[in-house]
Amino acid sequence: MWDNITWIKKVFLGIDIILADEKGHYIQAFIKKDALTYYRDKLKEGQMYIIKNFEVTKNKPTYRCVSNNLMINFIFATSLQPLDDDDPNVPQQVFDLVSYDTIKLRADKDIQLIDLIGRLKKLGKLETINGRKGKVLRRVIEVEIKSGDIITINLWSEVAKSLDDHLPSNKSTTMVLILTSLTTKTFNGNITLGSTDQTRIFSDIRLPEITDYIKGRHNKTLVLHFLPTGKLSEETNTRRREVKM
Repeated sequence: MWDNITWIKKVFLGIDIILADEKGHYIQAFIKKDALTYYRDKLKEGQMYIIKNFEVTKNKPTYRCVSNNLMINFIFATSLQPLDDDDPNVPQQVFDLVSYDTIKLRADKDIQLIDLIGRLKKLGKLETINGRKGKVLRRVIEVEIKSGDIITINLWSEVAKSLDDHLPSNKSTTMVLILTSLTTKTFNGNITLGSTDQTRIFSDIRLPEITDYIKGRHNKTLVLHFLPTGKLSEETNTRRREVKM
């Protein structure tokens, strides 16, 4: 669940959420700010609900968080009924993890955002740079994905800071991350991903996706290296991308 804010004028439009069911289906939903008064206090991440009387529309043409051509709009008649018991068949988190080939196919098209899993290989320092809209926080990391390809990811603003919450005290410890809702760009012929306001970072080894990844790479050791400040050019700095709703 996250706030939907316009990119340029920073106008709050409402909130977006991702809904999942017991069959593994998931869909993006939107609640306009005018209707938010009815739902803000009732919504809690991880809580199960029966939802009725909503509107189904086509998904956004660009920067989709999930691979679903439809989305849900909450209206004033929409009802939320919290359930007391959790259903073990309904996942707490859902990820649309993709291969390197899919990442390349989606590059520069801005239609579907990327969910990625991989080992943190290199870690850049948190730094303040000059962006298109003034000073902005950035951290550059490199992640090795299942195929063995190394991908550079620019983490911006609050997402860049939030990575600290996932870093182990022992810097030599290999860690696996899931990063959601990343943009995909090419720069000098190389794939570069970037965080958006929707991006979340997960590192809990109890997540099935992370457990399976670790099991599949059990014989692989990896030392975490640190990237020098200013690794990327100023051209890359100015190519920060936020999701426009």
